[in-house]
Amino acid sequence: MYLFLVALFCLISLNAFATKDVHPSLLRVKAGDKQLFFSGYVDGYYAVDFSNPYNGSYDLDQKGIGNGGRDFTSNPLYDRQFSFGYGFFQVEFEHKGVGFRLAYQFGDIVQKMYIDEPERMRYIREASVNLQLSEKLLMEVGYMPSIFGFETFINKENMHATRSYMNDFAPDFDAGARFYYKTTADEVLKFQITNGWQVERDKNNQPALGAAYVREIPKKYLFNWGMFIGDESLRHQKAAYRWYNNIFMKINHGDRWIFAPVIDLGWEQQTKTGRQHKAWAPWQSYGFSARYAVTEKHGVAARYDRTLDMGTVTPELYTGTPHGWNSNGYTLTYEYLYSENCTIRLEGRYVKSEDAVFQTSKKGKLIDEDSFAMSQIALSF
Repeated sequence: MYLFLVALFCLISLNAFATKDVHPSLLRVKAGDKQLFFSGYVDGYYAVDFSNPYNGSYDLDQKGIGNGGRDFTSNPLYDRQFSFGYGFFQVEFEHKGVGFRLAYQFGDIVQKMYIDEPERMRYIREASVNLQLSEKLLMEVGYMPSIFGFETFINKENMHATRSYMNDFAPDFDAGARFYYKTTADEVLKFQITNGWQVERDKNNQPALGAAYVREIPKKYLFNWGMFIGDESLRHQKAAYRWYNNIFMKINHGDRWIFAPVIDLGWEQQTKTGRQHKAWAPWQSYGFSARYAVTEKHGVAARYDRTLDMGTVTPELYTGTPHGWNSNGYTLTYEYLYSENCTIRLEGRYVKSEDAVFQTSKKGKLIDEDSFAMSQIALSF
């Protein structure tokens, strides 16, 4: 609790020295003078899971996470305790078309989503160099946040305090080279060559390809189509290609309404028994969010999301049940915009599963629904 208050005080104090938004545009022509930027973000929460899940205890759960933790999610991870959801501190340096970015991250999301990553890289959000090759073309090389997913780790920029399953387990980072080409004032093409689907060290020496088309008119319209294709097999094994599509829109209707449809479609080759040919296991998600601005500072938002992954392409959603992962989620959010840099939210979420997969207060007893309420404060500078 003391750490939360100290971080809150520091962020409010540092806001006076803010020089840049959390997500500045990469595609700008750099000035000749040297420039140094500092930015950051943090959100804290308190959640109550109405099932009082057993994993909320201080035991080590089956996924290796200490001090318990709710299953199948990274946010909120803990029940009935104050905690950090996600935060980072970032420094950037730019000079004559060359830039360097280094960001350190922390929080429950990092603890859960990066548990399989090497310890040396677990807390690095970004370590990259970018080169402005021309007025329209920029190259970025290194360790970077992923280009996929409508709802990112930075919940303040999302429409809700939590993320749906379809966004929670999309790639979190990419390691490789990325190119941005600004075709018009409103359109950007992205292309990247990486080590794989959230892979720091390539496991099979087979690079993966990614691309995205983005058209955005600020405060009016956003369309994003991202695509990934790569061999996700281990070295010395037969190829197992994964093909993923991430499509979303964000539409502003007047001054009060925002609508956001989202579709994720993917397939992965999976080995059958014996020497049979591989089959393509599909997974799909779709959802829709709507936000209404009651006043300039107060708003309400609702979301529906559905995720199907019967072949367990997403290992974090493994259930061992006949239907695999098959869920419908409903979210209602109240939002108070305290300032440009501070957002306060109260949220309730209900999820219904085809099979009994969610923990209860009794060890080993599972139910087919999960519901919780949470409060969250998010700050950026």
